[in-house]
Amino acid sequence: MIERKELQNTEQFDKEWLELIQEAKKLGLSFDEIKTFLQQASSSTK
Repeated sequence: MIERKELQNTEQFDKEWLELIQEAKKLGLSFDEIKTFLQQASSSTK
């Protein structure tokens, strides 16, 4: 069972991701450009 604190952390995390994606869209980035950037950033940190 998910504890209340964990749920709040997840909701905050989701909200922050949504804000970042919305900001990227405002800058004119496409969904594919955002996806590619996140995949490259993820692979470079491994």
